[in-house]
Amino acid sequence: PGFDISCLVLCGTPGIGKTYNVLRILKEQGWSQEAGTNYLRAKATPAQAAVALFKCKEPGSVLVFDDCDSPWGQEDTINLFKAAFDDGTGNIVTWKIGPSAGPPSDYPENGAFVFEGKCIFISNLKKKVLVDKGATAVLTRGEMVELDFTPQQVREYIIALLPKLLPESSATQEQKLEVCDWLFYPRNMIKFPFISIRLVCNAIKLRLDSPTTWKQDIFNYT
Repeated sequence: PGFDISCLVLCGTPGIGKTYNVLRILKEQGWSQEAGTNYLRAKATPAQAAVALFKCKEPGSVLVFDDCDSPWGQEDTINLFKAAFDDGTGNIVTWKIGPSAGPPSDYPENGAFVFEGKCIFISNLKKKVLVDKGATAVLTRGEMVELDFTPQQVREYIIALLPKLLPESSATQEQKLEVCDWLFYPRNMIKFPFISIRLVCNAIKLRLDSPTTWKQDIFNYT
């Protein structure tokens, strides 16, 4: 909530904790996640995006689009974002919604409101893909951080996190490292093209539960 820009786009390599860390930081600052209100995931129509912006229009509010890439490539939704994040025109949004779409009772009849909140987009898409989908006009009104990691960088990042992963489990650092090294073995990476923190944690649990078969189990699990 304390950042100065209207919108932030965090994109790139999947499975490295983008969503986890964004939500953790927001919650530490008093943000409360409400699905469908200030947190949209998977898909959003232009009308749903307009309603979400309206609900989060007050200063200090933060709206999160998490792995919700449907707005990119939709001209109507991009124009909606351009209006909401354009300080030069007063962040005035005008988007009328018919009764059949079920807008909230306090949604203005003429569809006009001023957006003074903040917006964070989290995506696994690369910057080039977002630009190709027409996101440039939105990106120029905010900031983008692209986390484009190589497999080796992902491995180093996850290894650095191992001491903090599954602190409640009985897994030793040696066992965690064994699992991580096995997952990142070149032959195994063919099966696991995107090795995420979640996959590593699940593999560690299988390592503990099935010491003799965990390698085959993780193939079956995925």
